[in-house]
Amino acid sequence: MVSRALQASFAPHKLNIAALGNVVSQLHVHVIARYEHDIAWPRPVWGMATAQRYSPEELVRRIERLQSVLAQGI
Repeated sequence: MVSRALQASFAPHKLNIAALGNVVSQLHVHVIARYEHDIAWPRPVWGMATAQRYSPEELVRRIERLQSVLAQGI
């Protein structure tokens, strides 16, 4: 469901999905929308560059977009 929501919301070139648990004690899954123009392409995103925070307004827009798509059951 998350993969479909990311595809519908942001139209990435591809998705990277990784199940990790080596730093924290619980298993967690990363679903990352990737673009050919992103700074790490085609390498893994971890450790390639300093993370850049979204502005509060952009973060709210992205959350609302994903919530809307998820509510539609896409």
